[in-house]
Amino acid sequence: MVRVYTYIEWGKSWSLLEGADSSQTQYTASNVWNHPIDVHFASTSMLEWPRIIVQVWTLDSYGRSILAGYGFTHLPTNPGEHELEINCWKPTNGLSERNWRSSS
Repeated sequence: MVRVYTYIEWGKSWSLLEGADSSQTQYTASNVWNHPIDVHFASTSMLEWPRIIVQVWTLDSYGRSILAGYGFTHLPTNPGEHELEINCWKPTNGLSERNWRSSS
């Protein structure tokens, strides 16, 4: 069983016009999600293009949430429906989420 938390980050020249900058899925046995993300941005520059960051969590044998990995990809450059594939990795012990997000 896995669950995914999503966060969208963008640069200083970008403004979120509509939509949520974070979301989460339910726990599921599948590794493919049909989880809609609907955001609208305005920008004065193409620099620091928005990206989606994911945290993947799993349940251990006692039902506790365990971090399974992180990943990110930039949002598509054109509107519409898209299928995104995000490769994930698990950070070494001692690297907190806050440190990872600020350094990526």
